[in-house]
This record gives sequence, structure tokens and C-alpha cells, in this order.
Amino acid sequence: MARFCLDTSWISNPLQTMPPDVHVTLWKKIFTLVEDCAFCWTEEISHQLERIPNARFIEILKVTNKVACFGLEKEGWPRTAYQEHFNRVTRKYQHVIKEYSGDRQATIDTADCSIVCLGITLGLPVVSMEKPNDHSRKRRMRIPDLCEEENVTHYDMTQFLRQEGITL
Repeated sequence: MARFCLDTSWISNPLQTMPPDVHVTLWKKIFTLVEDCAFCWTEEISHQLERIPNARFIEILKVTNKVACFGLEKEGWPRTAYQEHFNRVTRKYQHVIKEYSGDRQATIDTADCSIVCLGITLGLPVVSMEKPNDHSRKRRMRIPDLCEEENVTHYDMTQFLRQEGITL
């Protein structure tokens, strides 16, 4: 059963900076959590995850995607509530969403909104590698900022590892 909503950055960035052939124990634990469907994601995030250049992760993703990926076509989850949250959030924050505000750097996009809205809908924390934006720049937003605004718990890698009691 999913316990966290997964943003692409949470797994893609560490795979690049902490390669599985060096950090074997860490990745064994994380890949086991992915296999056990401890994470869930949206279709938008799934498309991004499929492009991560790690054969082991892609192999796991092919199996878990059937259970862990939540899309509007999937039955058995509150997809109407999700769609309502997504519509509300994208309207409310359109001034900082890339697709609606001139594709600015260092701000959220609709895929980011989708994973936060999944967290809202399922009552789950969101995990990403993003850090909060410098709040002096109100025209920019990142996932942790959106989570804070929407009262969704956000964990970066270190916070997640502590939350799960994972040490090396």
C-alpha cells in the first residue's frame, strides 16, 4: 500500500549523484520499497520516470506502474476528487506554473501540481529532491512550497530516510 507520493526528482537526482553500484545497500532498500508499492505517482510523473537511465529501476517500474500509477482512467481511487484538486490548484497558482506563465525556470509545472494533488487526494506526503524557493521571489514556486501552501507533508531524501529509519 502506498505511503508516499513520488516526484521524479526524488529518484532521478540521487541515482545520478549516488549511483547504485557504489551505494548498494541504500538502493537495495529503496528499490525494495518501490517494488512493495510504498510509493505512488501520477501518469505525468510516470512518463518522466520511464526516462530515468537505470535499467533496474525501469524493470521495477514496468511491474509496479500497474499498481502505483494513478491516472484518470484507473478505477478504484477518488479520481474525481483528484481532478477537482488539480483544477483548483492549477487555477490558484497559474501565475507560477510554467505552462501558464511563460515557461519560467525554477518554478513548478503541471506534473509537479499533479503529484501534490495526488498527495492531497490520498492524504499522503510527497517526496522530492527539491528545496523550498527563496520566498523573497513570489513569482517562483517549487514542490515544497506548493506542499506547504496546500498543507501536504514534504520530504526530501534525508528526511525520508530518517522517517523510514533507513541508515547505512
